[in-house]
Amino acid sequence: MEEATSLDLTLNNGGDGFYYATVCLPFDVTLSAACAYTLTLNAGKTGLTMSEATANVPAGTPVMLRHTEETVTASIANSAAYVTSPLTSTALTGTYTDISANGATDYFLGKANGKVGFCHWNGSTLKANRAYFEASKLSGSGVKSFYGFDEDDATGIASSLIEKEEGSAPVYNLAGQRLSKVQKGINIINGKKILK
Repeated sequence: MEEATSLDLTLNNGGDGFYYATVCLPFDVTLSAACAYTLTLNAGKTGLTMSEATANVPAGTPVMLRHTEETVTASIANSAAYVTSPLTSTALTGTYTDISANGATDYFLGKANGKVGFCHWNGSTLKANRAYFEASKLSGSGVKSFYGFDEDDATGIASSLIEKEEGSAPVYNLAGQRLSKVQKGINIINGKKILK
């Protein structure tokens, strides 16, 4: 036997120039690219907001991977030397074992109408070390069958563009409140979502 120091994670083609997967691992990893995102349900419960990408993923953190290549290498971190801020804000639920999936109510990473997001699924078993979005996190009559995410939330905008737009237009947060200046996170400037 040989101790494992890394593993290759295979992502699925989203048809939009990116490859996607969900993952939840029982050990800390450092990915070969900053492509792990936590997801949060937006205030209106109409979509998912992607956090800033990171390469360091603490044990037990369910994340979505989004990368320009089909494979990402996850180096298993030496727990004694691993230092990172925990990724605590996520709408995803992870599993370390195969589970019976409730595809009629819960949401799984997939495609609907050519867009990548979380949707109902006709499968029956979610494989180990994956993540999904629980329907129990939703309530009310506005529940949708597909939860996508906005491209601007994931890709961000260069800081020089933010500074230019900040000086020429009012800045708002996602709740529609006017801000005195661009804040860390998602800002709305000239009707566009800008990530700082």
